[in-house]
Amino acid sequence: TYSDNPLVVAIPVNSTIKDVKELANKKIAVQEATTADIYTTDNLIGKGGEVMRFKDAVVAGAALGTGKADAFLMNKDVVLMVLNNYKGKLKILDGFLVDTMKPAMVTKKGNTELAEFINKTLDEPIKSGKVEELKVFYVEDYAKIEGK
Repeated sequence: TYSDNPLVVAIPVNSTIKDVKELANKKIAVQEATTADIYTTDNLIGKGGEVMRFKDAVVAGAALGTGKADAFLMNKDVVLMVLNNYKGKLKILDGFLVDTMKPAMVTKKGNTELAEFINKTLDEPIKSGKVEELKVFYVEDYAKIEGK
């Protein structure tokens, strides 16, 4: 793994939702076939709730931004990009849902040469903080740089 990226929930700033438990009967937008989709389906939706599945995470976020969904659940990095698109209209619900979303690279089983190359290549940028620095630049500070 080379970064932390927990699942979080975005809601409108004026939402009455204060806790994840209140999502059970809401419309929750997710990117289909992702850990967010699986987690939402298995843990958050009750009777009357709806999982709104989209092929693209940004489109799922737009469902929240345009009022078609009550919440948007995805990895924090993606949610931050969506929040930048709806400056001041959306926020992250306090807390995170699952803190095990850690991006990683995989290789074909037995391909130790490639695995060792990847690990060696990522080792320095991870230890030096460059990976997190780039993440902050491209995800969290992008809107500020672009003047959005």
